[in-house]
Amino acid sequence: MNKELKKKLIIRHMNENRIYWDFLIILLAIYNSFALPMEIAFKPPWLMTPSNYIVNTIIDCLFAIDILISFRTTYVCPDTGAEIVEGMQIAKNYLYGRFSIDLLATIPFDKI
Repeated sequence: MNKELKKKLIIRHMNENRIYWDFLIILLAIYNSFALPMEIAFKPPWLMTPSNYIVNTIIDCLFAIDILISFRTTYVCPDTGAEIVEGMQIAKNYLYGRFSIDLLATIPFDKI
């Protein structure tokens, strides 16, 4: 990683660790899309355990961390094809892009 990028705590979008992180977040989102509706609608006893509550809380925290990471991850400009590494441009792109979706995914509706 470039020294300048390290200095600004910018993560490259094709970084191997970032790709693994995205894969983990996708798996957690798939888990949530099945477990949470079942938990809310049917309240099966095997999903109403204290350990499951802890797991769901950890997942919610990981989604919140993903928002923070996304504010510092580069992206490719669709017009020029250049990788954008400027922090303010990355933040604006994320705010006007996927931020609202990620924020809604982070809100623990099952606890409200």
